[in-house]
Amino acid sequence: MSKAGKRILTSVREALAFVEGKADKRRFKVHVPESLNVAAIRRSVPSPAVAGEGAERKRGG
Repeated sequence: MSKAGKRILTSVREALAFVEGKADKRRFKVHVPESLNVAAIRRSVPSPAVAGEGAERKRGG
């Protein structure tokens, strides 16, 4: 497995342990913003349909 693959797998295992409550909580920090502007976030992210069409064109599909 590549070095990148090993790092990704390690990260996924750490995230799973955190979610399952098995991780050492002292190793992690969770940042929760005071407020979220959901409308602004939605405007800044392209819709999946548009992204899918663009991705298909790039792949030649």
